[in-house]
Amino acid sequence: MRSAKLQKPQVLLLLLPSLVLLGIALPVVFLNIQTGVSLAADAIDFHIPQINQFLRAPLDLISYPALVPMIPGYHVMMAWLAGFLGMSFVGNEDIALRLINTAISLCAVVLAVNVFLRVQAENVAEIAILALPFATSFALVQSAIYFNTDGASYLFLISALWFAESPSQRRVALGLGLSLAAMVLMRHLLTPVIALPALLNHRLSAPLRSLLTTRNMTFALIAIAPAATVIAIYVVNWGGLTPSAFKGLNPSGVFPHSWLHALAFLGILAIFFAPLEYSDLLKRRIDRRLVGLLAFSFFCALALWVIAPSSFDSDKGRWGSIVWMVAERTPSLVDRSPAVLAMAVVGGFFAAYLFRRAQERDNLPPELITALLYYFGLGLTQPAYQRYVEPLSLLCLAIFFHRIGESRRPWWTYLPLCLYTTANIAIAVGRLYL
Repeated sequence: MRSAKLQKPQVLLLLLPSLVLLGIALPVVFLNIQTGVSLAADAIDFHIPQINQFLRAPLDLISYPALVPMIPGYHVMMAWLAGFLGMSFVGNEDIALRLINTAISLCAVVLAVNVFLRVQAENVAEIAILALPFATSFALVQSAIYFNTDGASYLFLISALWFAESPSQRRVALGLGLSLAAMVLMRHLLTPVIALPALLNHRLSAPLRSLLTTRNMTFALIAIAPAATVIAIYVVNWGGLTPSAFKGLNPSGVFPHSWLHALAFLGILAIFFAPLEYSDLLKRRIDRRLVGLLAFSFFCALALWVIAPSSFDSDKGRWGSIVWMVAERTPSLVDRSPAVLAMAVVGGFFAAYLFRRAQERDNLPPELITALLYYFGLGLTQPAYQRYVEPLSLLCLAIFFHRIGESRRPWWTYLPLCLYTTANIAIAVGRLYL
């Protein structure tokens, strides 16, 4: 109904993120351009062989030979689609299946725009500007081109956010639960997000025990059970969250440098998102709660920096990000980068400000809950890559800033985000075509 009220120029603006993604991705798919980017190699070496394994044995979902270190939902889905198309073997040159893979990432962007509309249908131009960084993030662009799980996992994560934004959440508990289950089937790195339903109805002014009502616990149980069941089946079968063949590749444990990286990358994103709050920052007074949050965030960043090495080290998972690139090119003190500390402090201050804004509204909206849960889970993963934090951060921040933009913002406050999008496009075109 909302879309029926939109004028043609507004519809075109809402389609812009999807059109830009297609403009970057489709020529690479049709021309079958092979580049040195990581996901192109991963598609050939790991994902296509795993898809072909399920094409040969489409119902062998548990004890199958694992060729990728993840729950195989994406590979099963693509194998079944290939079988439906009458294919007996999948190759990197199969345009039809490649286009279906592109359509998955495209649907993620289209659904993300609909989440923005569900949050607030005003200011369509803002929605386009805020959605573009996510739509052009290189991880999503690569996933739209090469067989990879990222696009599908974000499609179902965004589906969960769409259900979570429903004005009648309890009526959509099953839809939310199935979306979360599909999400972890595609990429179990997102597993912590399955706790989202349990926190949806929490008021920040109320104690946590206020969630322990029969009604809320029933809603949470229905919405979490499908994803928890999926995780439990594979954990029991594998003896952990990765197949036994990949235990050495993905060591278990707690890795504080991954939390530090997420905070530092958030500090970089603050440069581009904070200007949107120019008007609020001008009139804001620093109250006691904000001071407390800022102090807490500073000590968290400092503690993580002291605990965790932050120099560039590809063997320890500290590479594949602008954060580690900066660390590599700046001085370090006893394996710790002062530049990374500075970025993490800025990221902590930015997070403190966002939490204070949420406090003033007396609730953590679904996108902030999602980001918090996901960041928490990153500490259990040794690789600290930019593609693990960038798309989700861009998505959740954009939705939240659209939510809190009750009044028109000065046009120039959007320029940093436009610059970010332009840089994304330039990087993608440069790496894919040049």
